[in-house]
Amino acid sequence: MKVLIGGDSGSLHTFRWAVQAHLAGIEMHVFSLNRNSLKEWEAYPGIHIHYPKDNIGTDLMKSDTGLQKWRYLKAIKDIKLLLSQIHPDALHAHYTSSYGLLFRLSGFRPYALSVWGSDVFDFPRRSFLHRTLLSFVLSKASVIQSTGEIMASEARKYTRRPVQVIPFGINLVQFPCKKHKSQSERSSHPVIGTVKSLENIYGIDILIEAFALVKKEIPGAHLHITGGGSQLSFLQSLCERLGIAESVTFFGKVSPSQVPAQIAELDVFCNLSRRESFGMSILEASAAGVPVVATAVDGVVETARQGINAIVVKPENSQEAANAILSIIQDENLYNTLSEGGKNLVCSTFDEQKIRPAILDFYLHLGNQK
Repeated sequence: MKVLIGGDSGSLHTFRWAVQAHLAGIEMHVFSLNRNSLKEWEAYPGIHIHYPKDNIGTDLMKSDTGLQKWRYLKAIKDIKLLLSQIHPDALHAHYTSSYGLLFRLSGFRPYALSVWGSDVFDFPRRSFLHRTLLSFVLSKASVIQSTGEIMASEARKYTRRPVQVIPFGINLVQFPCKKHKSQSERSSHPVIGTVKSLENIYGIDILIEAFALVKKEIPGAHLHITGGGSQLSFLQSLCERLGIAESVTFFGKVSPSQVPAQIAELDVFCNLSRRESFGMSILEASAAGVPVVATAVDGVVETARQGINAIVVKPENSQEAANAILSIIQDENLYNTLSEGGKNLVCSTFDEQKIRPAILDFYLHLGNQK
């Protein structure tokens, strides 16, 4: 079976899905509107990446307003040409309002649609036109997929089409369990951290405020922040104002292959997002046996399970987050419970090898929709 995915080749989510389908035996092609691809694709020469004649660029794709955003619709010609060249059995669009719209307008059937989060949580709330566009794209999708139940429920508000839940899986080989510090070392010099983009939605400012409170109790604590984004200068200034700059390290954006090593340095992983559709980084931390503190927002609660792998706190509450971090650091039994619970959760529910057959079935069912 041959499938053409519409998705950003610079996105780790697109990469993960395409690789799992490839490993399941599907011939995969990816149509990406920009050329900023991950280097990790090079390890899978059997997955073919295609681009439009003109580079659209990520800035235009992420634009929320302005008529120029619709310039990417000219890529429909490129898609139709590509379809005539590779003759796929099915299309699969990742993200409704961009690739979903392009594949919907291509006229090709069958096509599947994966919702990603903001395309169903935020996009339809902007106006009646946005809601109408979302319903238009969803209405003709042969199959709709979501990584979690909460996002699936949100998508169902705009379509009568069934929405299938297939979560992202974790490569347990890439995220081996870290060697834990002794309780005394962890209590005196803990490393708290996160691996997220430095954008307002991910609450890195709340994490920094929480860390400042932790440092008052544990002067030897350190904060590791891994990721790039538009808020870097603001966050660095916040650290200076709070007097904790010397204890905070900004590692910048790293490649996906470097993420396991970054997580392995942590004693507590924090995901204090204001909005998030799933929480993949939480599963990565749990796979490594690192306890998690996370906010109770959107799909995060599907990966951060209270008392199993995480302490779940209210959003926008740095004091509650600090208390949770301190509890994990100072309570050996709690630390061990969340560490072991996280590893067991990932192994039982989110092991990519167990999820891969569901991806194969997803495409076989899609191919039968012609």
